[in-house]
Parts: sequence; C-alpha cells; structure tokens
Amino acid sequence: MKLQVAVLTALLSLTGFAFASDQSEPATKQSTTPPAASVTESAAKTAQVALPNSDVLPTAPAPNSPVMLIKPAAPPVTAPHGFLPMIHGAVIPRDSSPAEQRTWVALSLMAHGAAAFDAYSTRESLESGRGYERNPLMRPFAGSAAVYPAAQVLPFGLDYLSRRMMRSNKGLFRHTWWLPQLAATVGSTWLGVRNLHVAQ
Repeated sequence: MKLQVAVLTALLSLTGFAFASDQSEPATKQSTTPPAASVTESAAKTAQVALPNSDVLPTAPAPNSPVMLIKPAAPPVTAPHGFLPMIHGAVIPRDSSPAEQRTWVALSLMAHGAAAFDAYSTRESLESGRGYERNPLMRPFAGSAAVYPAAQVLPFGLDYLSRRMMRSNKGLFRHTWWLPQLAATVGSTWLGVRNLHVAQ
C-alpha cells in the first residue's frame, strides 16, 4: 500500500512539473515580444523626423525597414526680369541729366530777369505819361512797386512746367521742355524794349 502511494505521488509530481514548464514557455515568449515591437516603433518615429526646410510624408514602414520620403523645398519665386523696368518706365518719371539741370537753371534765371526788366520798363512807360498797361491781370499792380513780384508769377509757373516736361516719359515733351522758359524770356525782353521806346 505504501508503495502504491509513493508511485502515485511520483506521477503527480512529474505531471505538475510538466504542466508548470508548459505554462512558463508562453510567459517567456510574451516577455520577449514587447521590446522588439518597441524597437520597431522607435525606429519608425526616428525615420519620420522632419529635416530643415523640407516636408516629410509619413508612410507605413515595412517590418524592420522603415521608409522615409522627403519632398524637396520649393524654389523661391522671383519676379520676371522685365517686370520692374516696365513699372519704372510707366510710373517713375525719367531722371534729368546734369546738363539738362544746368540748362534749366540758366533759362529760369533768364526768364525771371526778363520779367523784372519788363516790370521796370512798364513803370517807366507809365510815369512818362505816354504808355499804359494792356494786360488786365497786371493793370492793378502797374502803378506801384507790387508790379515786380506780380511779374514773377508767370516765370515760376513756366519753370514748373518745364521741369515736368523735362522728366516726362513722352519723347515730344522731353525734347521741347526748354520752349516755355525761352518763350517767356524772349517775350518779356521784347515787351521791355518796347516799353522803353514808348517812355522816351
């Protein structure tokens, strides 16, 4: 009887050991699987890191070989070469040369000097009693010293007009900008000489 109990006990011990070993194998497999998965996920995340000045298109990585696609940055958009010169010629006035500026200053001085001479000769003609002022705009100032500043209004306006014509984008105005000042100089000089002849 004791022998039978000993044999039964030995069989139960062997059966329990075998069952315990079968239960320990899945646990071992289960404990080794998560590190491999974590390594794959970390590699996939590292592969999808964006580089400077580039866009990353994330894709599903293949097992043990993550795939990374990088789209190159777009080139900078630049304006066409002929755009700025076209705007400059259409909007910004043409710059005058140094020679044109010196000529403009000389004609301006001549026009203002001729206007002052016209004003002086007009007063001389009126004081002689043989002349009169025909310009209705200058008639209120002809009998006083106010005729001198009043005579400078027209030359100042023609100076501005000549300056605008000099910097115009139209070829006709650019080549005839000196005409207003020259015409004012010639006209005032002729009137001044005529007034002096009347006063004598």
